Amino acid sequence: MAELLVHFGRNIVREQSDSQPGKHQFLNKPIDIHEVLSDDKSDSGSVIGIDLNEDTECTTERAFERLSNLQFLRIFGKGVNPQSMNYISQKLRVLIWLELPDLSTATNLQKFYLSYCSRLVELSLSIGNAINLQKLDLSHCSRLVKLSLSIGNVINLQKLDLSHCSRLVELSSSIGSAVNLQEINLEYCSSLVRLPFSFENAVNLESMNLKYCSSLVELPFSMRNLGRLSKLELKGCSMLEVNQANINLESLDELDLSDCSSLKSYHESSTDIQELDPWIGRISRLQKLVLKGMKKLTSLQQLPDSVVELDASHCFSLERLDCTFRNPGIHLNFKSCFELNQEAIDLIIHTPMMNITEMNITWKTEFTNHGRL
Repeated sequence: MAELLVHFGRNIVREQSDSQPGKHQFLNKPIDIHEVLSDDKSDSGSVIGIDLNEDTECTTERAFERLSNLQFLRIFGKGVNPQSMNYISQKLRVLIWLELPDLSTATNLQKFYLSYCSRLVELSLSIGNAINLQKLDLSHCSRLVKLSLSIGNVINLQKLDLSHCSRLVELSSSIGSAVNLQEINLEYCSSLVRLPFSFENAVNLESMNLKYCSSLVELPFSMRNLGRLSKLELKGCSMLEVNQANINLESLDELDLSDCSSLKSYHESSTDIQELDPWIGRISRLQKLVLKGMKKLTSLQQLPDSVVELDASHCFSLERLDCTFRNPGIHLNFKSCFELNQEAIDLIIHTPMMNITEMNITWKTEFTNHGRL
């Protein structure tokens, strides 16, 4: 959406004259932007979009005061005073900035992109004023340690991206107040140890990405209340223990457990899992199961009939398939599973699959070269 706005704005800019930039609707020339932001007497009410990709010098705190109709603002350059947001238009809908501005007056802001803000350590309390915010992107904020409690005031938030925030230790308990949250991305939050119990209130959550949260130890029991959670990605969660009671088995469509080298249930004593816990077979809506790279896995029990895609590639110790694949359109990937016994190989060969993909051809070639076919 942001890129479409930029493209649309540039087309309009081409049709405008170079005189009186304050009369333009979209500004993308640094010289014009500097003139509009520095002139405290000009009438700039026509400006609805600014796209600044170069550094400029604008230290005044009232730079945006006269831009009463500003709706789209993207600043990739340096030199604009973040305090100038104190006077930002309440019509602002999309904000992209590598600095953390004050959002006290941004009550109608819908999308805020702050990715790659290396100076951000803690999200400002002013985020709580953006009560209509729907998407918040804080990805790659490498120094971010925690979120402000006021994040709970952003009750209309639907998408939260905290991926690659490698120093993020915890999520604020107030995140549970974001009852409209549908998608949260915590991929590569390698310092995150646990999730807040308050997640039970995020009843509209549909997708949770926890890939490579390598310090994550457990999932909170309260996740059992997430009745709409359809996609759960746990790839690379090497310290994770899973209690089946903590996951709503009825709602999941897609579960990724690949490279969970220490995965165990609370009922298992071994940290090098050799068999999947039987609870996986009770996920009645499960369509996609990813077990890629579970190097100690030796057998696979019966899976739900709903599964249409199974990725067990690089399960180097997998020997037995104590199951049948009842879905005629299923896609199977057992690449590099060279320890499979003959009964398992025969089962795979005789399982009807909807598409013969490159992965299937590669698997057959590998096994032929190893004298197994």
